[in-house]
Amino acid sequence: MPHLVGLTDGTGEVLWLNAAGRRFVGAQPGQHLTTADLFTEAVFDRYYASIRPALVRDGVWTGELPVRRADGSEGVVDVVLTGDVGADGEVRWIGALAVDVTSQHEREAELSHQASHDPLTGLANRMLLLDRLDVAVSIATRLGSPVAVLTLDLDGFKAVNDEYGHAVGDRLLQQVTARIQSAVRPADTVARLGGDEFVVIVHPPEERSAAMAVAERIRDQIGMLDYMVGDHRIRVTASIGLTLSQPGATVEPDALLAAADRGMYRAKRSGGNCVRVAGGDRPGILGHAEDMGDQLARALAEGQVVAAFEPVVDISTQELCALQVLARWEHPELGRLPARSFAEEALVTGYADLIWWAATRHALRAAAGAHPDVPIHITLATSQLRDEDVVGRLRALRDLAPDAEILLRVDAHSVLDITTMGQEVIDVLGRDGLRLVLSGHGRRGLPLGLLASLPLAAVELDPSLVQDVADNPKAITLATRLATTLGVPCIAQVDDAAELPRLAVLGVTSVSGWVAGSEWDADELAAEMAARRATRPRPSPSR
Repeated sequence: MPHLVGLTDGTGEVLWLNAAGRRFVGAQPGQHLTTADLFTEAVFDRYYASIRPALVRDGVWTGELPVRRADGSEGVVDVVLTGDVGADGEVRWIGALAVDVTSQHEREAELSHQASHDPLTGLANRMLLLDRLDVAVSIATRLGSPVAVLTLDLDGFKAVNDEYGHAVGDRLLQQVTARIQSAVRPADTVARLGGDEFVVIVHPPEERSAAMAVAERIRDQIGMLDYMVGDHRIRVTASIGLTLSQPGATVEPDALLAAADRGMYRAKRSGGNCVRVAGGDRPGILGHAEDMGDQLARALAEGQVVAAFEPVVDISTQELCALQVLARWEHPELGRLPARSFAEEALVTGYADLIWWAATRHALRAAAGAHPDVPIHITLATSQLRDEDVVGRLRALRDLAPDAEILLRVDAHSVLDITTMGQEVIDVLGRDGLRLVLSGHGRRGLPLGLLASLPLAAVELDPSLVQDVADNPKAITLATRLATTLGVPCIAQVDDAAELPRLAVLGVTSVSGWVAGSEWDADELAAEMAARRATRPRPSPSR
């Protein structure tokens, strides 16, 4: 008969097994067998817990059991067991009639997987995501721990589909999926909601900084290297929104997803390739986030947005060699506020770009009066580089201080983004005499051919390299040697003076940050420049 039929004694020795059973487990004719050759270890705990009591009480047990198959895999049989129990209550022998239902189980598992997973990437789909998020929220509420949710959308994916077709886009999504999975922990859930939108549940994230670290790892993994899809070299980056529930607070899963979406859209508005924490996760500057738009609008209208100048000094001589422009808010109640204290609110309310232009205009008007004898670094975001009129606007700004040397501080990812998309703004800026200070140098690598073609005036080390200088000095050495080859200085932002000798040995030429001195406002800039001119040696008269 095709079904499995066998007989064992009370000690587990197989007394007889039919031909179908021997083929199923891969036993040779005459081979001695025990129940350990037939069943997985899980069966034996179950035997003493439920099978043996049923045989003693009723003489029969029915159910499904996991079994070993000839190829080494695990199968499932639907089995009827009958037992002979002696007067002493011991089971003397057991007869079994079993039907192989492995293929049925595999088909059911396949259908279950299809119902809960994305067919293209194999990731969890929306249904499974919501289920796991609900479980994570329940556990977090009970344990008093937070849940972090990340929503990410790919920058430039639509252009890939439009140019190369959906088949290439699908293969790109599969490669992106692998990079996301490499950046998260096994316990974290990664889901695809459709198109190029992904969600990650991080639980437990321990604290906000840990969740942000996961988000930054994902961003780096997605955008660090180009993708090869067939003959096509493609580059995409990710805009990521992050929300973190309050420890122990009751929160709806849908509310977490909606908050993470808000953060993701803020990242998009910031130019992409960044992480933004969802609005509402922290109050506004005055504890009233709802009136931040009115406050920032008033700040712009009343000229409260001003510029500050951060010195960049030579690491060996401590001589001033550049000035970085920073945005500041002269708040009527709180005094001068650094940009980091209102940057999130500026993005949420849509005033970030206006604030940047206001601070830049103020900086260049101040430079026109102070006549600085060192370059002025103005930071440009990706969104500003993508502005159709960025060149015209920069020309107009430069006219405010025609004698000043203006350098544009841009992130390496921003440069790669716009050059990959075929925009020629970098070349136009170079022809217009606006050279670049490339930030993020050493970690966000550019192709060497592209790097050599840029109108570079300086490079600025990525902060992560400076933080890891004790553990990974070779990385800084490689970055500074590349700067030397390109013939440009290498800047590092440093807050610990004890690191200066080590960085100097590794090739860093100039530094900004706390060790370079306190920032200057417009009046202080004018005074400092006047003092420099007064102390500068005058040339000897010609004879």
